[in-house]
Amino acid sequence: MQQTIKEVTEGLEQYDTVKPTEALQDFLDDLSNWYLRRSRERIWKSELDNDKVAAYLTLYECLTTLVTLLSPFIPFMTEELYQNLVRSVNENAPLSVHLCDWPGVHEELVDEQLTSETHLVMRIVGLGRSAREKAQIRVRQPLNALYVRVPSLAEEEALYRLSEQVLEELNIKSLQLISNESDMLAYTLKPQVKVLGPKYGPLVQKILARFKALDAHGTQEAAKLLNDSGSLNFTIEGQQVKLTLDEVEVVATATPGFVTAEERGYIVALETTISIDHKNTPSFGEVYRETISPTSLKKLEGYTAEVVLGKM
Repeated sequence: MQQTIKEVTEGLEQYDTVKPTEALQDFLDDLSNWYLRRSRERIWKSELDNDKVAAYLTLYECLTTLVTLLSPFIPFMTEELYQNLVRSVNENAPLSVHLCDWPGVHEELVDEQLTSETHLVMRIVGLGRSAREKAQIRVRQPLNALYVRVPSLAEEEALYRLSEQVLEELNIKSLQLISNESDMLAYTLKPQVKVLGPKYGPLVQKILARFKALDAHGTQEAAKLLNDSGSLNFTIEGQQVKLTLDEVEVVATATPGFVTAEERGYIVALETTISIDHKNTPSFGEVYRETISPTSLKKLEGYTAEVVLGKM
C-alpha cells in the first residue's frame, strides 16, 4: 500500500498518469487475487475474533485509500464509492472524496523483505498454475510433488519457509528445490533473430552457428549462465558479443512424467501423477496413485475414478 501511494504521488507530481495507473492496477490485482484469496477463512469464519476484525480493517483501509488515489482518474465513480464506504458510516468525514487529504507515505510501514517474499510466492504459484494448464490438470486434482528452481539462496530459504502457501494454492503435497546439477530439466537455447539482426547485422549467422554447435553439456552451461547472470558473453571474429535473456530464449523441457513453466530463471516442474485417496471410503483403506495422460484426463473430467482391487 505504502509503495503504491509513493509511486502514484511521484508520478502525478511529474504529470505522468501512465505509471501511477499501472501501479494502481497492480495493487488492485494483488489485493483481489492474492490478499482476499489468502484471507478467505479469516473473513468468512463465524466467530468475530481479533483476527477477523484485523482482516476487515486492513481491507477497509486498502479500499478507502485506493478510492482517494483513484479520484483524480475516475472522479465520479470514486465519489460514489466514497459516499458508500466512508460517509455512510462516518458523518464527520469530509463531504467529498475530493476534499480529503492526499494519503501520505509512512516509510516505517514498508517491509521490503515481506514484499519481495510475497511476490516470490505469487510468482511460483503463477508458474505452477501455468504448468497445470499445460498438462490440462485442474487445481482440484491433487498432485504429489512440485519441483522449483530459483536464482538465489535467499529465495530458496524464503520459499522453504513459505512453502505451505504455495502447496495450498496449487493443491500439491510436497515442494522440492531443483539443484543446478539436476538432470530433471533439459535446456534449449533459442536466439531471437528479429532482435539480434538489427544489433549484429551479418554477424547473426555466425552467432546462430555458434549455438547450433553446442552439445548438451554446453547448452546446459550456457542456459545456467544466462539464468544466473542475465547475460552470455563470447567473442566472434574479434568482436565482443553480449546476449541477454531478451535476445536468447531459454526453454526448459522436463523429463517424461513432468511438465514445466519458467520465467527469467524461475522454473517450476510438476509431477503429473494423479493421487487418488480413498482413506475415508469404507471399501478402501489406502491411497492409490494412477498416472493418467493429459489427453485421457481431459476425457475423464466430470467422472469419478475408482480403483477396483478384484473385490466388490
